[in-house]
Amino acid sequence: MFSTQSRISLFGYLLGVIIFSYYIFFVNKNNKLKKLLLIIVFPIITWILTIELISISKTTPAFLEYFSDKISKDVDTQEKYKQLFRKSDKGSFSSRRTEDWQNIIKKNQNYILGYGVLGDRYLIDQTASSILFYNYASGGIVSVFIFLILIFRSIFISIKLIFKNYRLPDKDNYLVLSACFVIFFLIIRSLVESSFAVFGIDSLIFFTSYFFIEQTYKKINNKSII
Repeated sequence: MFSTQSRISLFGYLLGVIIFSYYIFFVNKNNKLKKLLLIIVFPIITWILTIELISISKTTPAFLEYFSDKISKDVDTQEKYKQLFRKSDKGSFSSRRTEDWQNIIKKNQNYILGYGVLGDRYLIDQTASSILFYNYASGGIVSVFIFLILIFRSIFISIKLIFKNYRLPDKDNYLVLSACFVIFFLIIRSLVESSFAVFGIDSLIFFTSYFFIEQTYKKINNKSII
């Protein structure tokens, strides 16, 4: 999530830190320091060490060298580390996404069924950078409607599991809760990325998590009926 340098991913990470901090300090208060180090601090350290190891193997500068040069102020860090940090489009907060979305709406003449797989490439010759606009370009209103049902269903089940069935995380439900939080993150990410609408890592993770929570929710309901 850090390596993508995506604002929406960093927002998702910040949201996750807030949620986990709430669980650590207000819900399950045992071993607070251990959980804080393991869940929040350890992943950051692991990420930094991974970047440093990659930089050594590729003989490219990484964060430790960057901070050292930043402190000394004798090196043009902006030029030396231009490959380390993602360039942002200062002329557009959305990185021109809103313009792409407007073009998809204007150019899509087959608004009922769309233009098939990768319809965004056909219409604007690049990714739509939004699950809704990708679906509108590829499958029209029908596809948008189906994915909205899937998204709302996922949110509904996740909220039920988190706030009703599994309020306290433990060894028996952490996989379910993790799947719920993964789904929330990918849905947030899908607002500005094609994400799980296109076959790839996002779709594999999302649908695996979705089917898992769906089956768990059905089992809980069946037990309550019995």
